[in-house]
Amino acid sequence: VKEQLRAVPGRGLGYGALRYLRQGLPGAEALTAVPEPEVSFNYLGQFDWAFASGDGLYRGMRGGLEADAGPDVARAHVLDVVGRVEHCRLELTWYYSEDLHDEATIGALAGELLGALRDVIAHCAEPGSGGRSPSDFPLACLDQAAVDRLVGDGRGVEDVYPLTPMQAGMLFHALSQAEQGVYFEQATFVVDGVCDPHVLGQAFQQVVDRTPVLRTRVVWEGVAEPLQVVEREVTLPITYEDWTGLSEAERQEALRRLLDADRAEGLDLATAPLARVVLARRSDTEVQVVWSFHHILLDGWSVFQVLSDVFACHAALAGHDTGALPTRRPFRDYLQWLGEQDRSEAERYWRQVLMGLESPAALPYDRAPTQAHATRSSEWLPLELEERFSGELRTLAQRNGLTLNTVVQGAWSLLLARYSGQRDVCFGTTVSARPADLPGVESITGIFINTLPVRVEVDDSVGLVGWLQQLQAVQAESRRFDYVSLAQVQTWSDLPGGVNLFDSIVVFENYPINDEAAAHGLQVREVAAIETTNYPLSLVVSPGRRLSVELGYDTDLFDATTIERMAGHLQVLLEAVAADPATPLGRIDILTDDERHQVLEAWNDTAHELPAATLPALFAEQVARSPDATAVVADGVALSYGQLDVRANRLAHRLIALGVRPEQPVGLLMERSADLVVAELAIVKAGGAYVPLDVRAPQERMRLLMAQSGAPVLVCDRVWEATAEKVHDGQLVVVGADVSLGDEPAGQPPVGLHPDNLAYVMHTSGSTGRPKGVAVRHRDVVALAFDRCFRGGGHERVLLHSPLAFDASTYELWVPLLNGGQVVVVPPGDLDADVLRRLIGAHGVTGLFLTSGLFRLVAQDAPGCLAGAREVWTG
Repeated sequence: VKEQLRAVPGRGLGYGALRYLRQGLPGAEALTAVPEPEVSFNYLGQFDWAFASGDGLYRGMRGGLEADAGPDVARAHVLDVVGRVEHCRLELTWYYSEDLHDEATIGALAGELLGALRDVIAHCAEPGSGGRSPSDFPLACLDQAAVDRLVGDGRGVEDVYPLTPMQAGMLFHALSQAEQGVYFEQATFVVDGVCDPHVLGQAFQQVVDRTPVLRTRVVWEGVAEPLQVVEREVTLPITYEDWTGLSEAERQEALRRLLDADRAEGLDLATAPLARVVLARRSDTEVQVVWSFHHILLDGWSVFQVLSDVFACHAALAGHDTGALPTRRPFRDYLQWLGEQDRSEAERYWRQVLMGLESPAALPYDRAPTQAHATRSSEWLPLELEERFSGELRTLAQRNGLTLNTVVQGAWSLLLARYSGQRDVCFGTTVSARPADLPGVESITGIFINTLPVRVEVDDSVGLVGWLQQLQAVQAESRRFDYVSLAQVQTWSDLPGGVNLFDSIVVFENYPINDEAAAHGLQVREVAAIETTNYPLSLVVSPGRRLSVELGYDTDLFDATTIERMAGHLQVLLEAVAADPATPLGRIDILTDDERHQVLEAWNDTAHELPAATLPALFAEQVARSPDATAVVADGVALSYGQLDVRANRLAHRLIALGVRPEQPVGLLMERSADLVVAELAIVKAGGAYVPLDVRAPQERMRLLMAQSGAPVLVCDRVWEATAEKVHDGQLVVVGADVSLGDEPAGQPPVGLHPDNLAYVMHTSGSTGRPKGVAVRHRDVVALAFDRCFRGGGHERVLLHSPLAFDASTYELWVPLLNGGQVVVVPPGDLDADVLRRLIGAHGVTGLFLTSGLFRLVAQDAPGCLAGAREVWTG
């Protein structure tokens, strides 16, 4: 019967009018053919309030409130039964016509009804009888089988309703985590003014008794969607400890152990209550409180409300009259409001906001997250702004109609833009999500917060204040649509599946807990909260005389030094904003004073002693130091410094005989080999400047470069001899194992050179249509070879594989040769992972350079081929 009555829309309001409005419509005949009912039942409700008020204004009226028609007026029904509760008693009054019924007949019928009611009451009082039905939980949309499964006889269940979008997201993350911890909250503080900790414990229990959300558990198995079940009675687990005999250090250690053990125990979301309390006496009036609860129950504002109620209940239990507790609407009222919202308008808004977003703001990960990694902000780094800067930020906000939250979001946007190089940045923010059109919403205890995207365009040319005002206006507009879930918003973006809208969030907190405690004769200090989010990076901001900032981060992804650096940069940004709010965004820097000194001075402190000598002179010194050390290895050939010197000297004498003089260009067209190293060294020993030709270039380009450089001699090997004859009309010098230079002197050629003489000429690609020759001096090559970044053993054995016409070959040849190292020549052909692995393993290569494209392929497909190398350079 209950289900039938509740199934009538609007409790039947307007049904009488509907009968006549439908006349003339299809099916109206069947409607009008239904006979008028002869019995009317009207329950008026409870009237005890009129007497309980005691004001004497209401004394009843003739005929009672139910007498809505005079005795002479024709009634619409044969019998009218009117019920009401008055003086805690149910009273049923029967109205009938003496022209139709005798009083005895009606009396007998009324007596039978009372008997039937007593039978119903007796049945319901029997053990195991009764139960709940779907209409008892209208927000949950359950059938009778689901009701029976979830609540049993229903005596211990107060309500069942769905989760909010935020709660559903938290449940998902909590269940998907391999270990306990995510959204497990631990609030710790010391309360002074508590004479008996057990009284404070009773206060906590009283607040649980009067707050439905604190008696809630979560059900997710066997239901279409997760639900929260509110129990009627729940006992809050409270543990009492005595720390009065402990020193301060011992108390801190006891607190640490307690927190660790509590976190390890975790909370079972399927069992109410999702909270527990530890009360440890510290002195006659001080109590250390550890309140653990799951974030799925409470947001920050509701935490403050619960503690405010606890303090009020404690005051009342302790005999202090501090006024009645505030009346709070149940959390289910918000769920009902939420279910009535139209999602279509919200979808249009968020699609417009996120249109064209290409990626979330990139974070400076020390270790990039893998697809299977479950991110969590578990470590926290605190930071406080100086009082002066904090005051200036408040003044800036007040003068320009801004909130501190907006200012902080602006600073975070700038930080992300500077770190990522992106001008279109997106991060998350936690909003209160308490709807203004729900009366009394500010007093409801539960979790309203939602996390939604903030998309910011960082235009360096605009002024700071105007940019912040625009940011605040956009955020104010978004509050109209802050009730939809982040998961839903994610589907309305253009990002591909699996790519998050953001990886960092900003949370602004402002809870005056100390004021509420003082209002009830208590003092609270040492307030701390330990929480874990499912984002790699979280920024939590709390206002005060000194603005407090905490950076939470995932230790699997970030090193502590990286977060410390970010915190320092954020502080610099906030202080810069406070100091000059009129500055354009592009003028706001993030570097600290130490970093600025590092970048502008320390890193540019490159002045150091360099040898004031030429390449042949420095090579000769190296030969004298270690003539037997291996200088070159190439495809089964190994040359010591002494052997390389002799062979290069002989070729140099041959070139001098052909007319090569200081700074005279000499063409070079050869495959990679030991002879290539000999040829380059010989040309500079002869005083010439080698002009390398790219073996991949067409012959027309080779001829152009030879003609443009004016080189009278071209050095080549047997492989390229035929090509050399086609691209050069002057002298050719062929080198190789079958070419004898034994008749040339083996000693150093007597060539007078200066460090400012040319060593080689290398041509640009010719993107403008004509290649340009870049002339490089001996001094420049020496500066590269003796640069401090090549010291320390990482470049003892260097791989020579770059094309001769690519300037990376300068590093590959001269850095090892002038520092007593070894040149490891890659055989002709393409360099791939297998060749790299073989050469690094066989020759102990310590340093190499790879172009960006080649390095990316190697790193993606076969990073193991680089094992053993100490330094890999790419660019």
